[in-house]
Amino acid sequence: MRVVIVQETLPHYRVPFFDRLRAALAEGGVELDVVVGQPSGDAARRRDQGVLAWATTVRNRRLGRLVWQPAWRHIRGADLVILEQANRHLLGYLLFLAARFGGTPVAQWGHGADLQRAGSAWRQTLKFMMTRRASWFFAYTEGSAARVRAAGLDPRIITVVQNAVEHPAAIAVPKVAAQCVFVGGLHAAKRVDFLLEAADHMAARVPTFHLHIIGDGVERRLIEQRPRGHVTFHGMLSGPDRDVLLQSSQLTLMPGLVGLVALDAFAARAPLVTIASRSHSPEIEYVVDQTNGIVLPENSSALAYASAATDLLLDPARLERLRHGCDVAASVYTLDSMVERFAEGVLRSVGRHSVRLSGTPGEAA
Repeated sequence: MRVVIVQETLPHYRVPFFDRLRAALAEGGVELDVVVGQPSGDAARRRDQGVLAWATTVRNRRLGRLVWQPAWRHIRGADLVILEQANRHLLGYLLFLAARFGGTPVAQWGHGADLQRAGSAWRQTLKFMMTRRASWFFAYTEGSAARVRAAGLDPRIITVVQNAVEHPAAIAVPKVAAQCVFVGGLHAAKRVDFLLEAADHMAARVPTFHLHIIGDGVERRLIEQRPRGHVTFHGMLSGPDRDVLLQSSQLTLMPGLVGLVALDAFAARAPLVTIASRSHSPEIEYVVDQTNGIVLPENSSALAYASAATDLLLDPARLERLRHGCDVAASVYTLDSMVERFAEGVLRSVGRHSVRLSGTPGEAA
């Protein structure tokens, strides 16, 4: 049997996932193909695209906010096609329509709702209309599964995959006193201006404080237009350079949008400090306040954020307790677990026998 996953683009962190998923599905007698498009706009400026040697690459065409991926001929003959849960993909509408008349079954994977545009009711309605027609749904987290169940999807066709990335290799580097790190795209949702204001407050209280910023995007100008001695901007980093900065840091400062960076913080034993928001990505569910990180109230000021982070820096016993929580979370949210859960869901959806790589697959039913 053959399964095709269609991705608008291929972030670098997804490459190990697809490689391992392909191997896991092959054990169950299923061939996996991945079709990916080319990034543009801010996605291209982040320069975080990966390369998957065996994937099929197509050239995306954009019509305003909508995206057309000429992947139809690569899907032909598949037993299942898995799409991102996104309204902007024109191919999805055609595939769902074809499925109603006997075409290839269409599954989705995603957040369960449009978290970054929660105020757009018509977008949410359209998203849920499509999701209710999915033959299977691969939910990023338990919260994602709850959202699609609430929208009317049968719990028996939902797999919770516990979205994860490959942990960086442990590097024998000591923690640097008062060093913190930010990792992510530099765009409005990350609240870069808020981060810099908080960093100024922290530096005023702890003279040795230093913030390393890893990432790129349109708001890098906020960092470059006013250099600070207590802030170092690295741009995009990968590999050992990135891992050393993460693992030598005491805290991960992310006042804005939090997603997979939570897993980086766990692996680096650098507890994440953030602010509650309905716009966070699903992985915020992994961050448990006062257990493996700090989650401040939604309307916290930059001064309040800085005070909470500084208090933690100056309390070694409390910081060590949170690091232990990071260790526990890092052992739970792993790429191997995600691959196993995803593979189990695929094999169930196409009627194959289940595959077990390790542990127990995560079904929401």
